[in-house]
Amino acid sequence: MQKMSVLLLSWFGMGCIATPTEAPTFAQISAPDDVELAWSYAYNELDDGIGALIILDFFVFDGNTGLPMDNIEVELLTNWGGAYLIPQTAVKIVPPPEELSPEECDANVDGQIDEDAPDACSWNWDTSGNQYFEMATEFADAYKPNYMLAGTDEHGVLRAWTYIDSLPVSHGDADGNYEFDGFVVWASIGHMNADVEIGTGN
Repeated sequence: MQKMSVLLLSWFGMGCIATPTEAPTFAQISAPDDVELAWSYAYNELDDGIGALIILDFFVFDGNTGLPMDNIEVELLTNWGGAYLIPQTAVKIVPPPEELSPEECDANVDGQIDEDAPDACSWNWDTSGNQYFEMATEFADAYKPNYMLAGTDEHGVLRAWTYIDSLPVSHGDADGNYEFDGFVVWASIGHMNADVEIGTGN
């Protein structure tokens, strides 16, 4: 697998989007390279607010000409419950917040961000991009989809942000040495599939 940095793009608002159409038989789909993550058991717990956000670009093109095909319906599915498929429009870059104290985010000390806490308490830090990003509330709080149905853009690309909250553990011992299994994100245009494996490479 190839190593992949976490990339962040600017916020895109929702506009008028035509209903995606079924892919014709001459359409083909290609997947991005497999992704290798640096991972630790220390932040492998579900809903701990620590994870990785990566971009997956699936490309649909005319198999005869190689030209991109826009507005083609693509289904995405992941086989791991600790990874969530987030629409591009649900992620935005935010300015660095002022430093917050733990009491401002978790006044009742239950390990969860308080409902009335400042927005910045739920922002995420991208160490490779040196930026903060924020997911739309329904995704950050409760909505954790492993399925997406959407259409390609004018470049033939369906972009999905994949938030990895945890990875499956394949081995662990009393000394704290852990190994992780990978998982797969599948993309389908009906008559043809493509997939990306995400893991640690161990």
